Amino acid sequence: MPPAAIELSADCSDLVASPGLLIEPDSQDSGSDSAGDSATTRSLTSSVFKHVEENGRKYHRYREGSYVFPNDELENERLDLQYELLKFVFGGKAYYAPITNPKKILDIGTGTGMWPIEMGESPHPLITIFEVRINLFCSGGVPEVRSRFYKELVYEITSTDWKHQITGTDLSPIQPDWVPDNVHFVIDDAAEDDWLYPPSSFDYIHTRVLLGCFEDFRTIIAKGFRYTKPGGWMESQEWFPSVYCDDATMFPDWPFAEWSKYSDDAAMRLGRPLRIANKLKRWYEEAGFVDVHEEVYKMPLNPWPKDQRYKNIGHMQEMNWIDGLQAFSLALFHRVLGWSKNEIEVYLIDVRKALRDRGVHAYQKAYVGLHPSHHHV
Repeated sequence: MPPAAIELSADCSDLVASPGLLIEPDSQDSGSDSAGDSATTRSLTSSVFKHVEENGRKYHRYREGSYVFPNDELENERLDLQYELLKFVFGGKAYYAPITNPKKILDIGTGTGMWPIEMGESPHPLITIFEVRINLFCSGGVPEVRSRFYKELVYEITSTDWKHQITGTDLSPIQPDWVPDNVHFVIDDAAEDDWLYPPSSFDYIHTRVLLGCFEDFRTIIAKGFRYTKPGGWMESQEWFPSVYCDDATMFPDWPFAEWSKYSDDAAMRLGRPLRIANKLKRWYEEAGFVDVHEEVYKMPLNPWPKDQRYKNIGHMQEMNWIDGLQAFSLALFHRVLGWSKNEIEVYLIDVRKALRDRGVHAYQKAYVGLHPSHHHV
């Protein structure tokens, strides 16, 4: 018999990281929401800015096909929302490693560059940005307003004493121009054998949500070990795409669970697995890192929980999935499974309906705070 459901307190940041706890559903909200649907690194020349268009979405040209998700404005807005979602899950933390006075920081797969930008600012403006922007996202602000509001906030922040340098790498030049002086973006493929830097270059290396990006993420961890300074840290914060339910409200053929299996199968056939988060702790230890720590967080798929914190996470999760479902599906289902765009769009109708169903108490997990202390032997 499963343990009795418990009602979490309003301040439950310490309980979110306990996946064994059951989340109590909100009995007042059980319906469906019908809301609307080196030699390998190049300078920023015109060729790097070119893109591939497929089924109405834009994809990166550099190392074409190695990243199966779009890099257009729609996806960039969703990536910004996803960043805020995870930061809310983490209680406002940008990192978990106990780093002190780091001089050089590397962010692999930086995406739109939000993490390096916030790390590059001083702590006090960061708190303001987080609190105000979270309120904006939770209030359902439209993407254009969210983006403009963020830019205006960044422009208002000033800092005079930059003591650390942060480099973000990615395959796509989708990062903004309005960045702190100590933040730099480089177009680079982390899958290459050698990175741009001498061994033991970085005090801290960060990765976040890189599922499906690499053939074998163990090679990224191994290279991270090589390029981290003795006594430095490497941390991964990763999404686990499997769907869970603790109270039998999710039936076996629930459309979103079925979609998850299709996408997982397509990614495995492509050789870029999605389910890596639950293996990271072991992989870090095998690479030579020591004192490896792991925390796991539950993330409801929509606002079905009674607890307000989980409900807020659910609101942002639902928005993230509804906004991104097409982007997650098109390339994998078309290139690997052989579906037409029309077949994909028709199939996703029921998946979106399932995501809005408050009667299904489903959630996913985030494996975060993998902050192993690193010592060369």
